[in-house]
Amino acid sequence: MELWQERVIQEKKELDEKIEKLQNKLEGADVYLVEKPERRFLAAQMYAMVNYSAVLGARITSWSQTSAT
Repeated sequence: MELWQERVIQEKKELDEKIEKLQNKLEGADVYLVEKPERRFLAAQMYAMVNYSAVLGARITSWSQTSAT
């Protein structure tokens, strides 16, 4: 595996951990302590992070499919 591929895998792992933390925050009871506009920004940020994670996952999956052919 190439070094850049290892970095992508590590980036996805770290991103998924951040998504989990943000999701827990947004689903927690104390989320209402955060102003509504800020909650909207956090929700939009999580949406973007989830999509980015999906793209990284697709890239990683494609490597195994490419090497299998």
